[in-house]
Amino acid sequence: MDNNELKDDLIDSNIESFYPFFIILDTNFNIINCGSRLIEIIPSIEINQSIYNYFDCKQFQELDINNLNNIDKDQFFVIESKSNRIRLSGQMKLIEDEILFSCSPLLVNTIQSLKIHHRNLKTKEIAHELTKNNLKTNRIKREYEKLNRLSRAFQTTKSALVFTNKRGEIIWCNNAYLKMTGYSIRQVLRKTPFQIAFHQETNHEDLNIMTNSFNQSSSFNIELLHAKSDGSCFWTRIKGQPIFDTDGEMTQYMALIEDISEVKRFNTKIIESESRLQSLIENLETGILLEDENRKVLLVNKKFCEIFGFEYDPNSYIGLDCETLLDHTFKPFNDKELFLSQTCHIVKNKAQILRQEATVFENQVLSFNFIPVFKKGIESGFLWTFDDITLKNRYEINLKVEKDKYSDIIANINLGLLEVDNDGIITLANDSFTKISGYSFDELIGKKASNLLLSEENKAILASKENLRTRRISDSYEAEIINKNGEKRNWIISGATNYDSNGIIKGSIGIHFDITDKKMLESQHGLFLKKLEKQNEQLKEYAKIVSHDLKSPLRSIHSLVTWIKEDNDEKLNDQSLIYLSMIESKIEKMDNFIEGILTYSKIDEKEIACEEIDLNEKIQIYIQIIDIPKNVTIKVCNQLPTIIADKYRVQQLFQNLLTNAVNYIDKPTGLVEISYVEQEHDHLISIKDNGIGIAKANQERIFKIFEKFTKSDKSTGIGLSIVNKVIENYKGKIWLESVENEGTTFYFLIPKSQWKIPTSIISKN
Repeated sequence: MDNNELKDDLIDSNIESFYPFFIILDTNFNIINCGSRLIEIIPSIEINQSIYNYFDCKQFQELDINNLNNIDKDQFFVIESKSNRIRLSGQMKLIEDEILFSCSPLLVNTIQSLKIHHRNLKTKEIAHELTKNNLKTNRIKREYEKLNRLSRAFQTTKSALVFTNKRGEIIWCNNAYLKMTGYSIRQVLRKTPFQIAFHQETNHEDLNIMTNSFNQSSSFNIELLHAKSDGSCFWTRIKGQPIFDTDGEMTQYMALIEDISEVKRFNTKIIESESRLQSLIENLETGILLEDENRKVLLVNKKFCEIFGFEYDPNSYIGLDCETLLDHTFKPFNDKELFLSQTCHIVKNKAQILRQEATVFENQVLSFNFIPVFKKGIESGFLWTFDDITLKNRYEINLKVEKDKYSDIIANINLGLLEVDNDGIITLANDSFTKISGYSFDELIGKKASNLLLSEENKAILASKENLRTRRISDSYEAEIINKNGEKRNWIISGATNYDSNGIIKGSIGIHFDITDKKMLESQHGLFLKKLEKQNEQLKEYAKIVSHDLKSPLRSIHSLVTWIKEDNDEKLNDQSLIYLSMIESKIEKMDNFIEGILTYSKIDEKEIACEEIDLNEKIQIYIQIIDIPKNVTIKVCNQLPTIIADKYRVQQLFQNLLTNAVNYIDKPTGLVEISYVEQEHDHLISIKDNGIGIAKANQERIFKIFEKFTKSDKSTGIGLSIVNKVIENYKGKIWLESVENEGTTFYFLIPKSQWKIPTSIISKN
């Protein structure tokens, strides 16, 4: 027992009832406790200070612990307070490791009459008084030893103990109470528990219960928010009990105090957790039914009521028998009796059931779980969970149908499908891949694709593509593959990153197409194009040579005919002149034919030199170039556009269409009309004549080269072919409407993207 424990043990009304004035000293004569009455008359005394700081020794020399036992047991000591000169007289006893000085205050004149030793006392009254004090001291010693043992027992408990006198003042408390509250013994002595416990957040009703119980000498048991010395507070559970004497009168009051702050915090967390759990259960998208061991409803949530069609609040079904619970649903069961018998069978077996399915309402499918609940190894109820999986089942069925459909497509498409993992190991291949590679399915699965299909020089290409897949980049590329037969084949491969259901890269997937035959055809096609280009060049060169070689003798023949006519004008008869005129006409036709061939061959090779062309001005120039009979009129019906195009090709287009119109007019009064209609994306121009017309059967052939359907000497069969070629070069379209003996209208459409309108014209509009 330390000094503080001894100090606490002595503060008890039983000691003070025998003798209210005492001092407890340690072996160094430091004060470790003193009586409450002594503190009242000498308030300057402080604990853990030397007795010599407060008292002068008047009738005993300074002692040490070694000779204390040698003093006469009946010897009295007198000490005087330095602060107020009060003298104390009493005996000093060594009990275990502590010194008890039991004393009483003396008047000054009485003290002066005392002798140092009681054997020298002459006054019988004083001797009698000392004898009485001696007897009382012996009683105090016995009581002290008894209470000391009891106090030791109280100090071992972790609960705080407080004793008050019948006035409600604290006269004793154990260390647990001081530690719990943070107060010292001096701060609590002579204070009421009400004063010590009060905190601004303490419930006044609880304090009143404690006070009223004390006043009525009755017990109480309350939870109270108790103050601490630092101004904070903590939760306590206080049990109060009155102590009565033999006459039934309350002499003391005892309180047992427990710190329940942690319990309160724990309970608060439990309440909060239960609240969260309750809210979670109530709002789960899974139906919950909890029943006790007697199949009485303990809990149902909103989703359960929604699934089974209960109309009222979930709490209204608590306590119902589970077998009659379904009588409250408004949904029509497919077979309620069967469902009930199945659930009863499950409960009877008490075996856990997971993901069982049942169709209960029309086509509504439920998935349910059954879990027996045990508490300390004893069955205490059953937990049911229900999920409506109707839509999920339909989705899975539809998904399976779609999966089967696309699996069939993948298996049968003429494209090789191959899946590999992150290490390039083949995990899947379709039938088309086995066909183009020559390997069977079993020969492919588990093999490294690059080792199986690529030559050493092509493995580097695949490695770079695998790097792209790790960066989630897809692309297409051409690679040379070696099939099972050792043949080199050219494949187009479209590769992409492959992911699992969590979006994590699990490898790559590739679509493979064998283009070996196509590349051979392309190679042959390239050779053919080169050959054709060469032939075209030769043909163009031939056309130039032929036209030059033909024109030169034609011009010579024409000159010779002219000279013959001039030299023999008077000698030739009329028939000879007619023959010579016919020769000239044929020469002119031959010349036009050769010129037409040259023009046709140059249309494609002519470099496009686009410039701004005002068709209203140019059309007049084109009219002047051609030979127009006097009976034919060319009329521009409305404003023509200004365009940006190649002037040579535009001239060929209009010149040949106008020449064609003029040449085939057989009416006394000929008329050619030029019209323009601007469309949103195109230029639409028409040239209409009132000539002989074109038969329906010949309208589709009219634009082919050398095709002509009249006996006119002016027709070469090349003009409209040139027109068609010009319009094709401008990505346009030409067609005609014609009635025999009434006339023909040619329409041609040129996209505005080809014949652009100058910006200056657009801004003006």
